Amino acid sequence: MHEMSLVSSLLRIVLEEAKKRETGRQRLQVTGVRLEAGALTGLMPETLEGCFALMAEGTAAEGARLEVRIRPLTGYCPDCGEEVSAGRRIFSCPRCSGCGVDWKGGREMEIMAIDVVPFSRGDAGAAEEEAV
Repeated sequence: MHEMSLVSSLLRIVLEEAKKRETGRQRLQVTGVRLEAGALTGLMPETLEGCFALMAEGTAAEGARLEVRIRPLTGYCPDCGEEVSAGRRIFSCPRCSGCGVDWKGGREMEIMAIDVVPFSRGDAGAAEEEAV
């Protein structure tokens, strides 16, 4: 299960970024993370979200919501001359079924935002959004 390894790295990055933004004695609590991944990563958002919830227990990201968006594949089909996209792994053009599509990307992963609030036991305070 490569999701556990990915979530371990993701959580490390999220916690490091939150810590960098702490000031003085004010600790930050991570409340949400938005992640985008290419269609060829093979990631299952629900599995990633479950792993994140388990691995975040006992950290400043405990209870944070991980939102995963899968980016569609994009490419150019010389057969029909169109820019095309596909939400799943395919090898032919979704418009003309041509086999010469030059697909771009699909394996990328990017943290789009990390949402944090000042940590306090009784009151979470106003949320801030930090884009990474």
